[in-house]
Amino acid sequence: MSELLDDQAQTPQVGVVCETFSACISLVAKSDFLSILPEEMGCDPLHGQGLVMLPVSEILPKAAYYLIQRRDSRQTPLTPSLITQFRRECGYLQS
Repeated sequence: MSELLDDQAQTPQVGVVCETFSACISLVAKSDFLSILPEEMGCDPLHGQGLVMLPVSEILPKAAYYLIQRRDSRQTPLTPSLITQFRRECGYLQS
C-alpha cells in the first residue's frame, strides 16, 4: 500500500501498527483512524460495529497471504478443509 501512495506523493504518517484484526478493528471503531480491512470484516456484526466503509476507486496492489499455525497446537478436523479452500481461492485470484 505504501508503494501506491508513494507514487502519488501521499505517503501517510503511520502512527499505529496493530498485530491482529480484532485490535485494529477495535482501535478504528473507537477513534478517527482509517484502515484497510477485508470487506467481510467490516460487515461482520461482531467486529464491524462502529465502522463505515468508504468506497475506493483505485485498484489496490496485490498482497501476500500466509497460513500461520502455532507449533504447540494441533489442527482441528476442519483445518485441512479450510487450508484447501484458502489455497483454491488464492489460486483463483492469481488467474
